[in-house]
Amino acid sequence: TSIPGDVGVEFPVIIRADKTFQFDYIFGTDVAGGYDVQVIVSDGITNAQQTLQVAIENAAPGILPQGNSSIATGRHFTRNIAFVDPGQDTWIVTANFGQGFQPVTIAAIKKAFELDHVFASPGTYPVQLRIFDGTDLTTSTFSVEATANLAPTVSKPITNASVLQGFNFSRRFAELSTVFSDTDGPLSELSYSIQSNSNTLLVTPTITN
Repeated sequence: TSIPGDVGVEFPVIIRADKTFQFDYIFGTDVAGGYDVQVIVSDGITNAQQTLQVAIENAAPGILPQGNSSIATGRHFTRNIAFVDPGQDTWIVTANFGQGFQPVTIAAIKKAFELDHVFASPGTYPVQLRIFDGTDLTTSTFSVEATANLAPTVSKPITNASVLQGFNFSRRFAELSTVFSDTDGPLSELSYSIQSNSNTLLVTPTITN
């Protein structure tokens, strides 16, 4: 006894004593017209065959509810989002940050994608997501509050120094985080420069490990 699957592979089923049987199979792809499942019963001499038509209904992609967030203007808002879909589909993901829907690159194997956007002006922005599997469209919305960017501050003032004319002035700081702080952004995104008050000379300090 065997049943051809949707890839043409036959597999046996167990016939009960009352001459009944049950078969279970998961169809990963929904095709137009459904599937013809052939049930073949043999007594070792002759065969009996019946064909059953199975229609597969598409399962829409699913996204877990996304929480709201906040980010300073000018900073990269990023978020990794995974979705579920039992079908073997081809998905199209788009995101709207308030400027129209734009394509988002997805990792089809892991069924995940990453958002990356910079908000230029303060405000609360609804972020709309769409996932289309070729049949059904799934949407999800959350909001991002873009706050005004705060300037970095000096948390530990740099002490004055004196140097003889014509000699090189050098000062080393073991940790820039002990001198500067930024309440709405990582220190790794800060850039540093030094300017003399006597001329317009701009010097970029050397950052060493």
